[in-house]
Amino acid sequence: MITSSTPAIAQSLATVFEAAAARLREVDPEFVATLQTAKKTQDLGLKYPGESLLLQMVPKQRLSKEWHSVLEHTQSVYQLFELWNYIARQISDIDPTDQSAIVSFRLLLRSWITEGMAIVEHLRGWIDAAVLVANGTQKHKRGIKLRVRQRLNALARGKGGPQSLESARVIQFHGLIDDQEFRAITEDGQWETSLALGMTPERLQGDLTSGETKYLTKWLTGHPSAHSGATEMFSEIVHDAVSELGWAGGVVD
Repeated sequence: MITSSTPAIAQSLATVFEAAAARLREVDPEFVATLQTAKKTQDLGLKYPGESLLLQMVPKQRLSKEWHSVLEHTQSVYQLFELWNYIARQISDIDPTDQSAIVSFRLLLRSWITEGMAIVEHLRGWIDAAVLVANGTQKHKRGIKLRVRQRLNALARGKGGPQSLESARVIQFHGLIDDQEFRAITEDGQWETSLALGMTPERLQGDLTSGETKYLTKWLTGHPSAHSGATEMFSEIVHDAVSELGWAGGVVD
């Protein structure tokens, strides 16, 4: 059974919010101090003077649009990770002996790939915005951005790795089941024979059910490690980037 790995990356994503909060304290300390005092008062069960006006308060100076973009992508990545882990758990719960599970597997695999690719895209947008608000030389920040993008590309399109999203995408969208049965039909010259005998897609799919069941069992066996491997890589990419950006501990240098 796959367990959620969201907390592993959640810590790094929380650090991004802490860095943004540190920046807000720099640009509008009075706004932050007022709200924090109100929160402490509320936590003590006391009524803060002007409490009804708190939600109407606006900062004298907002964070930059680049910071807002960083926060948007950060929250999107967190949400996508929760969904991605949920889909992975659903796949791991499939019973390969149930013939109807084949359809569920196809749909869930497609969703797993789609959400994984969405995480990649949001992290690309995240690093693009992050280097614009982080301190440091342009050369240093370009290096961070390049490393993050290279690692994301390797994760999304890497060849041969069990954690590669591309490997799963090829299986899903090109019909390469187990020993590539569809291509094998062509290589064995069996299309013509099948057509002459009145073969239809429905009948052919039925004949291939045993092969698909075998593939499903094989894929389910390897999926937990594939998902965990990809999740670990995502977590490491974000953790390393946050550290290189100087945001560890929520401190803005």
